[in-house]
Formats: sequence, C-alpha cells, structure tokens
Amino acid sequence: MSESRASTCYTVFRHQEIFTLSHVNLIIVDNWLVEGKAAIDEVGEEIPTVFSRDCAGYTLDYLNPKGQERLKLSTAQLNELRKNFFDIYIHPKSLRESLPRIREFYLRKDYVLVHSELEKVWYPGEQEYKLCLVNIKLSRAFDGLLTTIQPIEELDYMAGRIRRLGEENEFMVKHYDQFHKLTNREREILRLLAKGMNNPQIAEMLAISRKTVEQHRKNVNKKLGIGSFADVFRYAQAFDLA
Repeated sequence: MSESRASTCYTVFRHQEIFTLSHVNLIIVDNWLVEGKAAIDEVGEEIPTVFSRDCAGYTLDYLNPKGQERLKLSTAQLNELRKNFFDIYIHPKSLRESLPRIREFYLRKDYVLVHSELEKVWYPGEQEYKLCLVNIKLSRAFDGLLTTIQPIEELDYMAGRIRRLGEENEFMVKHYDQFHKLTNREREILRLLAKGMNNPQIAEMLAISRKTVEQHRKNVNKKLGIGSFADVFRYAQAFDLA
C-alpha cells in the first residue's frame, strides 16, 4: 500500500472509530471493501483483535496479523488448516450450537445485520478456551463472512455486565424465600419504589390511600429487612421488577 493510501486509510478508520478493542464496526469495514478503498489485508492490519474472512461453507480464507499472533498460527499453518480451522479452535459444544444459526444467517442474505454469538475459542498461548463475543457480517464484497472474535474479559462493558448478572443471581438465590413472602400488592409497591416514586405518587397510581401505602411499605421493609433505597433497588433488579 502506498504511503498516501496508508495515511488515508488510517485517518478514515480512526475517524470512524471502527477498530477500537471494544468495538469493530464490520458494516463500515465491508463498505470499504465494496468501494475498493481498502483491501482485506489493509483493513486487517488495523484491527486490534482476531479478524477473519470466511468463504461460503465456513472455510477460513484470511486471518489478520493480530489473529495469527493471538491464535499462534503462521501463514503456512493457516493454508494447511482452512476448512479445519473452526473444528480446531472453536469448542465442539459451541460449534455444534452456533453453526446452524450461522448457516441460517448466511442463507438469509441479509447484508445489513451483524450476527453475534458467544463461543468458547481456544487460545494456545494461555492453553485455555476463552468465552468470546463473535460478531459476523455477511459481506457484499465477496461470497462469505467477515468475523471478529473478542474475549469477553477484554470487553470492559461486557465483563462488567456479566459480573452484575452474577451478583444479581447470587442475591436472588440468597433472598428467594424472603421475597416470596411478599403479597402481589407488596411486590407492586416495591417495584414502584424502585422507580423512585414516593408514597403520594404510589397512592394515586394504585388508587389507594397514603396510609395503606405506608402500611404496605412497613410490611415490605420488615419481610425483606430493607434499610435503604439501595436495598429496594437490589431486590427490584434481582427479581426483575425494575
């Protein structure tokens, strides 16, 4: 690639923010390929995570330098693998579950959507399968798929969400018996409290007196051991009331 073209690609890629570690915009990548503004290897050089081009039949056709580095594969090894790449690097259970969905996505010929899967991918350097977010885009530039593979642990927003879900699940299990002592009306009061509503607002919404709301709140607080709004919100989140 010429120096001027490299500069142009770098500037536009940076401007479009298509290759940050937490987000690679495959739609923009595909547009660049279709318009001939960049070749697949030029795009691949700039993407900081595993990026591949997979021909029809789910056969690996290209793997970018970062992908070769992370998956410990030389160009010669890639040429030998081709069709066997996914059988070797994707956990059998993940591949068995996701491949039918990916094939269905390919056959739909939808060039707008990006399909996502959670798959366990083998990372030789760490000698372990890592849970990864796999994003797939049907390319208009060739008959096949553009794919990125990003370990969940490297996606801060995703890792944080998973941790929160784990904490909510742990809280739900621990407080399951307490929560199910609430009546339907008390659960409704809890839900509205989590939304930030006060006694007068709740009374108006439910068409009951403020005194009745106050009594329900006392019952909820006693049954759940609630001492602050944070407790209210945790219960609402864990039991899907918020």
